[in-house]
Amino acid sequence: MLQSIYEIDRDSDRYPVYWECGSPRCLPHFHNCLEFAYTLEGRTEAVMGGRVVAAGEGELLLVSGCTVHCYLNSRDSRVILLIVPLGFIPLYAPLFARKVFSEPKTADPALNGEVLHCLRKLLELGQCGERNENLVRSYIYVVLGLLTGAVGLTDAPEGQTLSQDVLLFLQNSYRCPLSLEDVSRHFGYS
Repeated sequence: MLQSIYEIDRDSDRYPVYWECGSPRCLPHFHNCLEFAYTLEGRTEAVMGGRVVAAGEGELLLVSGCTVHCYLNSRDSRVILLIVPLGFIPLYAPLFARKVFSEPKTADPALNGEVLHCLRKLLELGQCGERNENLVRSYIYVVLGLLTGAVGLTDAPEGQTLSQDVLLFLQNSYRCPLSLEDVSRHFGYS
């Protein structure tokens, strides 16, 4: 099993983050957010849920919430990353709380072209310093609508939803004194 860290900072974000970068690399981690990596140039390599996945130019990686993942790039590549907190997408949050993308990537040129258009619009908004939440949310809803329709969703792996629920409970209760017994009792265990 891949050793990983819980990226609580991501789950504390209320607003999506998106940026263009070269050759992304990071340690194995997970968070409750959705994450997308569009490869503009070169090749993006990642480990997602213990599986190595590579995306060539024009391909998109799809990281569902609570999926352990890391980027392994050692070569020249350019990528647009988008990380979306579930709290920012209230229409999709209940769905993604229990479902994951059926596939870890899409290579469909037409679909990925539409997603790229939305990602570029988000980057333009960020460069202008504009923080129009409704416009940002609209572009993200378009991306999610395209991807859920084309790639599809499946039930989250067994145990992932309980882990997700426990992490969210701990995050929401961090100011309260908690014992292991308190957490167990909250989730119906003795």
